[in-house]
Amino acid sequence: MSSHFGRTLGSCTPASRVAVNLFVHFVLVGEDKATNEAIEHYSAVHESFDKEAFRRKTFMYLVACVVVAMSKQQSKRNVLLALDHFRYLATQTMFSRWRLSETDAAGAIIQAAESLRTLCFNPLHINPSFAFDWSRAWLSEIGVDETSSALLVQIAQDWKEMMIFVLDYLDQAKIGGG
Repeated sequence: MSSHFGRTLGSCTPASRVAVNLFVHFVLVGEDKATNEAIEHYSAVHESFDKEAFRRKTFMYLVACVVVAMSKQQSKRNVLLALDHFRYLATQTMFSRWRLSETDAAGAIIQAAESLRTLCFNPLHINPSFAFDWSRAWLSEIGVDETSSALLVQIAQDWKEMMIFVLDYLDQAKIGGG
């Protein structure tokens, strides 16, 4: 068998590595990319735009996206072990950045996860007005009063696509112990 990134193809990736990969490459990189794009777009248009609130909210929702996807795949071997590692990374980061206790961090993740479940898995999720309202409420919590229908629908679509990405990643992953 050939080797790719230090492991034999067809072998399992340790649960801790799956968690780190999702945390670093999906959450941290995604947070930076989304925040930089938002700063570029909203800073000039909305005086009330709070970049740190946006960064924090984006972080919470990216973490929640992984948590929801993992919970949907919990019957898959070792997903819950990866989820434990992932939650540890997320809550430790939330403590070091914002001094959130483990309880407060878990509450924020649960709230974001419920919102994403509603967006991505509710039967109304295909309705453009539902996506519009969801995105508008999401942005209003960070001081942005967005009125562009196209942009609001795109924001909802972006979150749905992120969920699909993580679900696909987990579906293809062979997660080992450890």
